Amino acid sequence: INVHAASGILALRQSLAAPVAASAAQAERRDDCCQNLDHIVAQMRATQSPAELQDLSFAFWNTLVDGGGNIAFRLAFNSLQQTYQNIRGLLTQVMRAEFADIETLAALSVAVRAGDVLQAQSLASSHVTHGTAAIQALLDAYRLAQGGQRA
Repeated sequence: INVHAASGILALRQSLAAPVAASAAQAERRDDCCQNLDHIVAQMRATQSPAELQDLSFAFWNTLVDGGGNIAFRLAFNSLQQTYQNIRGLLTQVMRAEFADIETLAALSVAVRAGDVLQAQSLASSHVTHGTAAIQALLDAYRLAQGGQRA
């Protein structure tokens, strides 16, 4: 594991969440996006499978990115998603708390539909903090096991 690169990815992930949500909330045509987000949230509520929640979480963020229509966010998200796919199995358990944070995603969909940029930003940032903290703890443990210091 390249701890330095992984830490950079975490920083990018955390810094993109709020602007992605803001972009979707500012989009002129939000209804289709929000219908899709609501459908994904309903599917999340209907499953207990961590792997399904993981897939649905990525579907939610893909839909949110698409809803904002920002190509730079799409390219950054694609890079993040490709990186995650390389360690997908590990992330299923490590990020379980984030994937199970369905009510924040439901509220995020409501904020996007209402065009409430500040609320959308706040909810998006709050939501990804779960996964960021979990992955950072994993990286810290790995680095300490390798004889290093906190990442």
